[in-house]
Amino acid sequence: MMRPPRSRRSALLAAVVANLVPLVGIVFWEWSFAVLVLLYWIELGVLILFASIRALFAQRPAEFPEQQLIYGAFHDKYGGLSLPKTDLEIQLQSLVVLIAVPVLGLLWLFIGGFVLLGVNESATGGLARAEAPTLTVGIVGLLSSHLFSTGEYVLDREYEDVNAQMVVQSAFWPLAVTGLAMVLGAGLVTASESTVVLLVGIAGTKFLLDLVGVYRDRLRAFDESQSLDLGWAYDPPEKPSVDESFAEPFEVVRPTRRAVLASGGVRGLHALPGLAFFALFSAATAFFLAFGATEVGLVTGAMAGLLLCLMVAVGVVDHAIRYLSMEYRIGGSTTDSKYVDIVGYDRLLDEPSWRIRGEERPDTDVERGRVDRFFGTETVVVESDDRTVRLAHIPDATVVTEDWGRASSASTR
Repeated sequence: MMRPPRSRRSALLAAVVANLVPLVGIVFWEWSFAVLVLLYWIELGVLILFASIRALFAQRPAEFPEQQLIYGAFHDKYGGLSLPKTDLEIQLQSLVVLIAVPVLGLLWLFIGGFVLLGVNESATGGLARAEAPTLTVGIVGLLSSHLFSTGEYVLDREYEDVNAQMVVQSAFWPLAVTGLAMVLGAGLVTASESTVVLLVGIAGTKFLLDLVGVYRDRLRAFDESQSLDLGWAYDPPEKPSVDESFAEPFEVVRPTRRAVLASGGVRGLHALPGLAFFALFSAATAFFLAFGATEVGLVTGAMAGLLLCLMVAVGVVDHAIRYLSMEYRIGGSTTDSKYVDIVGYDRLLDEPSWRIRGEERPDTDVERGRVDRFFGTETVVVESDDRTVRLAHIPDATVVTEDWGRASSASTR
């Protein structure tokens, strides 16, 4: 969506003001270089803060790989919490994306520690007490600029066209690129005691990234027109509209709780990264015990055991999120009464997740793995034209398969 000219001018003004604050501090307030670097570092933290707020209200669905542990479990979880007397809604998937924000916070702390402690004191000077009031003014200016941009994000309803992943990524790249410029510049300052290099590098990089943010819509239009696939033309998926109605009363099937949890534990044990580390710790344990380093071997053995427990726990949590709140509704199609449809419904979110229509003649396959055989359950895999779903660990698969695609009157029970 192309920004209105007035909105773009406002965003450009906010970017210019934010980037002029450090220069004003040097020229008029005689800031030391330590204050300048500190201000840029604080601005990166403010950027993360306001990006988190914007991501919280992003409305488009996130794109999680469906097979990925934990994150993939939220692939079809579209529910959210509406804020009273507003059009804003906090999506569950947005909250899941925000789990990555602490990682950005750690990266921010690392950059600050390296730059603020690594730059030579004689090159930057210390933070004088007289500089504290003007530094506060600078911080207030930066906060006001980001607050203004976030206000426009809400008032212009930009949150309707983005997902939380896009917003978090918009904070990651300035953090990574500007942080890298600060780290490299700090090294050069330490070597040459020239602060000009660091100033130009940080200020230029930061202003360039701000301009990219202001003119992102034009860059996107250029990418689309030239078919260059630069990433600017990415359009996040829209929330699917799932019809949950049936032509007549429907039947409800739910997964067996114990089978779901047991299957999750098995799934966790088959996670390749976990298996690789478990094999590494096990080999180290065998090596230390073989050469008489009993205490070290016991420690690595305990680490292998803890890792195994963690893998099981992750798998159980993953399957609990995927299946425990689900129910599968089976009934006559509203578009063609000859067929039977299935709707996957999340009882916790009170939202339908998907619908498979019988008129599409989907392929079905019944699986009975070790967990299913142990608990007397079955798993039905349904493949339609646009997706594959698993009706995991249901008591009886015939309720799904025996009348699939037949007239709904013959499938009523």
